[in-house]
Amino acid sequence: KFYNTGTPAYNATAYHAGVAPSAPTTPVNDDTLNTFGWTDTGGKTFANAEYTVNGGTSYANATANPQTGITGAHAIGQVGVRYKAALGNPPSATLFNTAAFT
Repeated sequence: KFYNTGTPAYNATAYHAGVAPSAPTTPVNDDTLNTFGWTDTGGKTFANAEYTVNGGTSYANATANPQTGITGAHAIGQVGVRYKAALGNPPSATLFNTAAFT
């Protein structure tokens, strides 16, 4: 026998599963300070972000906004930031640099 306890089953991820967050916007390259900044979206902050310096081949956790330590030469589209995958949802699209780092 099955008994109804009156408490429906609830899965918090079911309502948004598979939906990526909005991507960061407005890339800010600072070749002098070796930083890459962005405008946060959707209530996210750098604590929810990860960055790349190789065009998205690999990512590391962001530690600040702007992200420091962007050293060396990087072509347009090599430095970027995205929001991490969470709760069964994929990561956001990556926002890439629009000017080269020298």
